[in-house]
Amino acid sequence: MRIQSKMTIPSAFPAGNPPAADHSHESTPTGRLTLFALFIDGQAVVVDGDTIHDPARLEELRRRCGDGGRIVAELSLLIEWPDEDRRKILRWLADLGREHGDVAYRVTHNGDTHADLLDAILSLFRADQSTSDRSSVLTFAVEAAAYAQPNGLEIACNSIVNRLREHGVRGLRVAALVAQARDLLRRPVAGRGDDNAVRVHEVLPDAPCPADTIVPPKWILTADGIVSRTAGPEVLVPAPVLATRRLTDVDGGDESVELAWWRGGAWHTRIVARGTIAKSRTIVELADYGLPVTSTNAEALVDYLLDIEVANFDVLPQSRVSHRMGWLRGNDEYQLFLCGRQLVSNESSEGQTERVEFRGFDVGDEQLVAGLHDKGDFDTWRNAITPLQQFPRARLGVIASLAPPLLAPLATHNFIISYAGATSTGKTSTLRLGASCWGCPDERSPAAAIGTWDATRVWLERASAINDCIPLIIDDTQRAKNRHDIGQTIYDVTNGRGRGRGSERGLARTNVWRTVMCTTGEGPLTTYTEHGGTRARALEMWGSPFGQLTAGSASLVSQLNEVIREHYGHAGPRFVRHLINSEDSWPVIQERFRQLREFFQQRAGTNSVAGRMAEHFAVLHVTEELACQAGILPWDNLQTANALWAEITAETDEADRAAVALRYVAGWCHAHESDLWTSSNRLYAPSTGWAGRWRVTGRQGEPECLALYPHRLDKVLEERGFEAAAVRRLWKDREWLRASDGKTTLKVRIDADTIEMVAIRWDAIRSVMGTEEAVA
Repeated sequence: MRIQSKMTIPSAFPAGNPPAADHSHESTPTGRLTLFALFIDGQAVVVDGDTIHDPARLEELRRRCGDGGRIVAELSLLIEWPDEDRRKILRWLADLGREHGDVAYRVTHNGDTHADLLDAILSLFRADQSTSDRSSVLTFAVEAAAYAQPNGLEIACNSIVNRLREHGVRGLRVAALVAQARDLLRRPVAGRGDDNAVRVHEVLPDAPCPADTIVPPKWILTADGIVSRTAGPEVLVPAPVLATRRLTDVDGGDESVELAWWRGGAWHTRIVARGTIAKSRTIVELADYGLPVTSTNAEALVDYLLDIEVANFDVLPQSRVSHRMGWLRGNDEYQLFLCGRQLVSNESSEGQTERVEFRGFDVGDEQLVAGLHDKGDFDTWRNAITPLQQFPRARLGVIASLAPPLLAPLATHNFIISYAGATSTGKTSTLRLGASCWGCPDERSPAAAIGTWDATRVWLERASAINDCIPLIIDDTQRAKNRHDIGQTIYDVTNGRGRGRGSERGLARTNVWRTVMCTTGEGPLTTYTEHGGTRARALEMWGSPFGQLTAGSASLVSQLNEVIREHYGHAGPRFVRHLINSEDSWPVIQERFRQLREFFQQRAGTNSVAGRMAEHFAVLHVTEELACQAGILPWDNLQTANALWAEITAETDEADRAAVALRYVAGWCHAHESDLWTSSNRLYAPSTGWAGRWRVTGRQGEPECLALYPHRLDKVLEERGFEAAAVRRLWKDREWLRASDGKTTLKVRIDADTIEMVAIRWDAIRSVMGTEEAVA
């Protein structure tokens, strides 16, 4: 390709009629004939045969066209082009027209220009043409229709027939021309560098694949589908199908392939496991997504997809995918974090990081992750939560939501933040505040960062695994269909490991995760589980997170909800980026965590459950310190976790919950005092019968007792989630009961009856009733 020096190029030319090229030279210095000329912003470029057969020169010419403005292609030598060259040129010009947009064509010297390649060819028809010339022009027109309008062949060929009718030519059938055009698209193009491969874009110019993707030699690809060169002319797959990308899972190395197919006037894509498209038995499952596959053509499609992937192995782009959120494992630990569709990395490596994207196993996975996105702006969100300085419980919900990315670097355990109390006290709004750190906080949205307990245990396990290092925010235990599932889910989430399952060939990979679960309910979460270790992972608060409900606090809650519906999803990724940028500070952060854990363990004293909670409080304290340093939270470090220590650990002062159970039973008795027999109200027995006796006077120096019927006490304990028999034995071991030898009961008199009852010493009750240090 070169610019001919003898062409006269004015600085400007009339719109629609650029100057014609000077064809006085029969050949360029390469010895190949001049074929056509391009005028790019008025500058003429002559294209010869060498250029047409050199992909590198064609690519250079294409780039030059892309850098310019209006382009006019003069094709006045069209009728002299060799067949092979003509088809190559028409294909290339059709691609250029689609890519550039502003391209005009002229087929006669100093003639009119046309905005459409087919229109330009059709202008060659003349009433006085010889039959031979007219046949040649018809061939050119069918070729132009095939290459320029492959997805609209019927319309294009109808235009050809109508133009010939204008010149008195009858008898041509649109269907016959369409068949000729499709046959052209099926033919390989010879002479492409060192091979005869057909590039997909020559057949399907708008196909969503790399420019160098080729059609496998054994196959014919057209706008109508896929044909085997060896099995005959029958269309095996009634639409074009392509492999457009290879993907590898960052954790297990499992491979996937992105498929693209034409359906309903548009390209559709889907990422599928390679194993799915490797077997005719499984590939038919993709018919649900619109892939044109049936049990009849499944085997052929499997063979074709293997061939197209092998033929383009080095051409197809390769991506890494993850089936979960959170830190991505690799050589640089804690440098890449996937949050929804956003890959968070070091600020200095932006644009240099290899792309990793989420790929769910099913549509529900994609829906869950779709809730993790941003909207609005960060500053508006930050300013809106400033009033939380007054409300440590609500403040803790935001801090806990930011904590999950720290669990793995600090090698600490999952835990739960639970808000319990009556409805309409701001519990759900607090969860929404936490959810707004990462994504959409509207639980009514199809794609939200907050869910409910109206879900199966399997769904909750899968959601935990996907939301690795991101909070699992689940509202309202009252919506759970099965009380037992709540207890099991609490155990699963805090354990951080899903159920072991088998697969067709052995054992399936077990889901594991790090998370902080934030939840609400009308009753304490620990009533659903008997696992002592799990209870040490649940930080529970009773009552409104916004303190005493007033008109002012209700208005604040309403305003917060209004703002976070429009501004969310910024704080979490910003916090993660701050952690990544603080890579050199990890040893300092880890040492700070150890100091705080020791501090809270000292606060716990002999309370073993509170001692195990110490690491959770340390994580929350470190999270608040770092988030305040990064300017993510709009307050100075308020030591929120430390401020709530006494409240949260108040009912955890025995690992077996003996003291908690006693405190609860004493409170129940105070609330149901009228159900307990006394000498003053013995005439007014409740309809359900006496629950026990309020006070049993001790004889010979024995302590006074509160006596309860065993079955009533057991029911009260079990409704709260305690194991009644174990609690009674522990009370006896601690000498909190007056009991007969070997029993946990004592004979107590009510009216004229003497009955075996559980007699709880009043001095024991008083001992379990009844302050805050500053963090160093």
